[in-house]
Amino acid sequence: MIVHFHASGIPLQGVEYVKQAQKLLGYEAGIKWQIFDGKPWLPFEELVAKMKEADICLGIFGTTRKSSMVIPNKVYEALAVGKAIITAGTSAIKELLTDRENVLLCKAGDAQDLASKILELKNNLSLREKIAKNGHELFTNKLQPKQIVSELIAKLSV
Repeated sequence: MIVHFHASGIPLQGVEYVKQAQKLLGYEAGIKWQIFDGKPWLPFEELVAKMKEADICLGIFGTTRKSSMVIPNKVYEALAVGKAIITAGTSAIKELLTDRENVLLCKAGDAQDLASKILELKNNLSLREKIAKNGHELFTNKLQPKQIVSELIAKLSV
């Protein structure tokens, strides 16, 4: 199983929690890590190819105020490629995604919780597949530019 994480070094990403979770899991049988933390930065096409190889894509885990207010591009990217996502259960994320339906949420700033969620998806293929499938369907049915703009136009026309 491949766990993918890409990020810049900004605090909202929570790179340190991902690396701590990786250490906590140590040499857990069957887990391969793809961590791209901005040095060097991958071209977008290569990044997408790496995400498609993965079984799980990781979102953000930081504890900054901004972390709780954004849904990062990487979450949309993971939805688009149909991968199971683990990310911090922030208020912004909960506006779009539902825990155990199209995402697996963990506590922000908690490497132990992140590690346990990675193991849960490693050991529960049906949950991993359900989250990936439902997330991709959400992206396809509700998050395409045409759908987003049409909803906005309808609201502005009232």
